[in-house]
Amino acid sequence: MTNGSQPPGPVAHPQRDEAIAAAYAGGTSQAQLGRRYGITQQRVAQILKRHPEAKQARQALDDQRRREREAKVESQRQKRAVSRKHARRHGTDYRYQLGCGCLKCRAAHAKLWRDWDRRRQEL
Repeated sequence: MTNGSQPPGPVAHPQRDEAIAAAYAGGTSQAQLGRRYGITQQRVAQILKRHPEAKQARQALDDQRRREREAKVESQRQKRAVSRKHARRHGTDYRYQLGCGCLKCRAAHAKLWRDWDRRRQEL
């Protein structure tokens, strides 16, 4: 360094860096990439700074996954709402299990067990 030269920087690995950017855009986490390539998660983040298109693609993928997850949760919420509505009616096993002893609920409970026993015997 006495001759005025710059200190050596990090070694460039363009093929590895491109592979890291592509894998990150495909959904692989920074920690997984660090383990795969034997570098730190911080180094992966530094590499990704030089590849903004990978960050944008990853953001789009994360947004799509979030929308799918929200749609699934909403679907499950609607199914539960329908089943709760059904459970309020008499003549269901669920209502019997909650303690209702009316004739309709007892009959529904008995039918459920008859069907279960028939299916068990068929196996």
